[in-house]
Amino acid sequence: MNNWCSLNKRFGCVVVILSLCSFLCAQSTGRVGGMPENGEYQTIASLGGGYTAMFDSYLSENRYSGFNITCTYDNLYHRENAKLFDYFEDEFLINVSRLTDQAKYSYSYALSFDAILKWDYKFFEDSKFTFYTGPGLATRLGVVYNPYNSNNPAQVKFFTMFAPHIAGVWRFKVADYPMALSVKSTIPLLGVTFAPDYGQLYYEMYEYDGYANSIRFAWPLLMPTIYNRISLDFPICNVLMRFSYNHNYSFYHYSDNTSALNNHSLTIGVVRTLKEIRYGK
Repeated sequence: MNNWCSLNKRFGCVVVILSLCSFLCAQSTGRVGGMPENGEYQTIASLGGGYTAMFDSYLSENRYSGFNITCTYDNLYHRENAKLFDYFEDEFLINVSRLTDQAKYSYSYALSFDAILKWDYKFFEDSKFTFYTGPGLATRLGVVYNPYNSNNPAQVKFFTMFAPHIAGVWRFKVADYPMALSVKSTIPLLGVTFAPDYGQLYYEMYEYDGYANSIRFAWPLLMPTIYNRISLDFPICNVLMRFSYNHNYSFYHYSDNTSALNNHSLTIGVVRTLKEIRYGK
């Protein structure tokens, strides 16, 4: 318990220090809840942490849980003279977790990198609300490292899928203090994933050229996956801050091999609205 409290204190100090650095380094602020326009783009950098739960049956069944450190970096571009999609988004999410099994006997480290590309069609907007939706592409590349597994200490986690999304922004005031609440959800539907057979060792794949058989078709019945985010924007002095709750869940069941990863995190960061530099103009 003392070690857990010590780790939490250290983690909290790191988050506070890096958040203050982001605050002090901010150079400009955006409109609270406003979308970029006329060649503008928004960039949001956030840092935080939370809780991760993992279930994995590869080689042996076990459940793990522990804390995570989460870093997000998003860009939202306004597409001038666009015929269909008004905005283009890219979202990047890095999650690092230290997980302990139920018996508190062994532990694992999980590292995942998610990249989501989105094309947005704005179908409603007024002074208070903005709603948009569109297609996207979600990709995850990660690794789970278990030092207690001598046969296969590292497992690769990978998928890339077509991922439509929907999002909304609500702009409001609390005692003349402007704020904005945004909600977005992305649901991958079709794609491919790396899913080895139960107990299949990586060196066997290499020796017998079995990698191709481990790339499988992914869809919600075999691999339900979702990304959710709820954010609150609020200005402090000349800086627009964003406090977010992030949730992403992925599950797959192939060839008697089951894996699930459930991440929850709270992040805080800075929203900046900038003008695109166009060379030659």
